[in-house]
Amino acid sequence: MVRVGFPGGPRLEWYDRNPSTQLLWYGGAGIAPHGLIARATYTVPTGKKAFLEYGIVVAIRATAPTTAGRVTTQITITPSGGSAAGFLVIRWTSAVLDYHESMNVGNAGALAAGDMIQVMTADLSTGGTLDYSAGVKLTEFSA
Repeated sequence: MVRVGFPGGPRLEWYDRNPSTQLLWYGGAGIAPHGLIARATYTVPTGKKAFLEYGIVVAIRATAPTTAGRVTTQITITPSGGSAAGFLVIRWTSAVLDYHESMNVGNAGALAAGDMIQVMTADLSTGGTLDYSAGVKLTEFSA
């Protein structure tokens, strides 16, 4: 008779291994022009992994600029020991009041210990303001 099984018993599914919800979020209203800046950062702790369930980036022109410049709202992922890569990125140029762009994604995958996520914004306009919303929802669990 041949037995089929897992050495040491079956391993629990990721969502049953001490799960906890982690939210990384940035919301700003009436933000003046600025260079690329990190607004929020999350790093997966040692001994953990994180499942990226949802991400969104939004930028809305709140007041008109004198000269429109490129607007960027992005979420980047930097693997442990690696280089940052854009995960969700919107870039646009408009002086029109209430003009907006957005992007979202669901069920994006797992991150390993040491991987970092950053929410970043930039507005290279002269004058005017923007409203930003950007972030991710993760489920952190034992590796």
